[in-house]
Amino acid sequence: MKSCLFLCSFGSRFTQGLSLKEAVDLAVEYGFNAVEPYPVNELSTGNLSAAKEFGEYCSKKGVDIPCFSMLGSLEGKDYKDEVERLKGFVDVAAAMGARMFHHTLVPSLRHTAEHMPIYKQILPQLISACEEICDYAAKYNITCVYEDQGFVINGVRAYEEFYLSLDKPNKGIIADLGNILFVGEKPQDFTGHFAPFIKHVHVKDYLLKSGNSPFPGNEWYIAANGDYIRGTVLGHGIVNFVQTINVLLRAGYDGYYSIEFDGIEPPEIGIQNGLRNLRYYYEEAVRQVSLSKERALL
Repeated sequence: MKSCLFLCSFGSRFTQGLSLKEAVDLAVEYGFNAVEPYPVNELSTGNLSAAKEFGEYCSKKGVDIPCFSMLGSLEGKDYKDEVERLKGFVDVAAAMGARMFHHTLVPSLRHTAEHMPIYKQILPQLISACEEICDYAAKYNITCVYEDQGFVINGVRAYEEFYLSLDKPNKGIIADLGNILFVGEKPQDFTGHFAPFIKHVHVKDYLLKSGNSPFPGNEWYIAANGDYIRGTVLGHGIVNFVQTINVLLRAGYDGYYSIEFDGIEPPEIGIQNGLRNLRYYYEEAVRQVSLSKERALL
């Protein structure tokens, strides 16, 4: 298994003084093969020399950088300014040696009209913006990858229409195994539908409570249908990792599994225990796939 640590998993540790190099050192200590950086600390301003130095440090440590990820919001009237900002971070991704660039599309998890635009109305704008970013990334031979996320570009059918509408050769899919829960679908359904096109996987887990119950506290998100969702240690929640990894393995996926810890537990515990559990689930999925192949030969 090719393991990656999405550095946003350290959360507030960066504001408390954790440096990017220290984050890489911890990833190595925990046993990860790669890191997935995002705009934080010296990378938050689009500093190309800092990005180059970060890439060189990762290379020295034997750590790969498969993808650079960041928040993007392309639903607003000022989306052209946002496109220019994102293109600046494509430069950052290239400077550090990342092969993929990921940005969100309509990231809000709010039910207001401002933050939850009508899908059909916003789609042409999103496609126009993503086409420009893909074209810009192509000069670096970078693939732009998009995940199931938020309330608008999420779920199998909505995501399919977006992805098929974006007619660019350097596009790909991130399967986010947790975000799909925000629209009441299952990760194995998303990976099963898009398996041949998945280039990267975000691995996280959530607890789920029915929206019929009282609001459990500010640590919880509210899903599109009103259910309550809280991030937790990978393996402690409701995601069926063995079945989902089974689907990916059968499709020939050989990319990274990038842990994105989104829980309230201390990051060090969430990350290390999550990697331990992910390895177990991956090995079990490999065993099951191997067994099914043997039976197919009988």
